[in-house]
Amino acid sequence: MQTLNGIFQTQDAALGAAERVREVASSRATVRLFLPGAKGKVIETSVAADHSSVSRVAMACVAVGLAGVVLFAFAGARLSYVLVWLMWAVAGGAMLAAWLTGELHPRHILKMGDAVRSRYERETCAGRAVVTVMVGSQAEAGRVTRTLEDAGARVVEGFFQGQASQRESFAS
Repeated sequence: MQTLNGIFQTQDAALGAAERVREVASSRATVRLFLPGAKGKVIETSVAADHSSVSRVAMACVAVGLAGVVLFAFAGARLSYVLVWLMWAVAGGAMLAAWLTGELHPRHILKMGDAVRSRYERETCAGRAVVTVMVGSQAEAGRVTRTLEDAGARVVEGFFQGQASQRESFAS
């Protein structure tokens, strides 16, 4: 496992980058966003893929398709019209279900030990936001680093241990 931290000047840029990283990283990667909160508190937000609505939407579209089949059958429509309606409803349901997938952003106020807190608090008290990503491979780390840098982040490798990591790269 490798940990990467992207430090952003604005919260909006960090949130957008966190969502892009979620799309680039594998499903096993962890993406967290640390934002400045009220009275110097640090707010942690996880960016997790949301597929909870897919099955409900797909089932609703299948139900609408079957209801349409019954209506067409009672209206005396030809079999070809009934089948076209059913395929249209199922295909529309699949596309709508895929379109409705996205990201969840559950959040809470962060409570950490003093060694870790000092670095996050220093960054967030300065008005910056931090995106922390844990990835499983070097190739994935490269993709995530490029995504963070393209979004304008300063990338720091490793966990924040109260001081800067040995290697920091700065986006130009």
